[in-house]
Amino acid sequence: DFYGCLVGSEMCIRDRPPLARLPLWFVHGETGGITGAVKELAAALPLPCYGLAMGGDAARCATLSGLAAHYVAAITAVQPQGPYLLVGCSVAGAALAHAAAARLQAAGQRAGLLLLDGCLGSPQGLPLHGPTW
Repeated sequence: DFYGCLVGSEMCIRDRPPLARLPLWFVHGETGGITGAVKELAAALPLPCYGLAMGGDAARCATLSGLAAHYVAAITAVQPQGPYLLVGCSVAGAALAHAAAARLQAAGQRAGLLLLDGCLGSPQGLPLHGPTW
């Protein structure tokens, strides 16, 4: 489980305290949610982890820039001062995390960025290294 999870404007916090104080902010991928693999990773890390997922006011954002601004507002509401550690999951999450980090840096804050992308397996019937690729 996450130490905390922001979905729209709602936040839930788990009972177990973190071993480190600086939080890690996970930004969702294309599905708009925080996946099971990301939750497993967050649960294994010795620091507070928060997940930014679509829902609530975020669902009304029409642009990547607008959504990044919305997420920066949510991040700074919980963590008023940096440095900030952002993790972008998949292509969409990487773009959003980058845009959010750029906004934080433009505001004079330090922001670290980690981008995660990958495939959980081969799509049914599609070879990963076929000669037609």
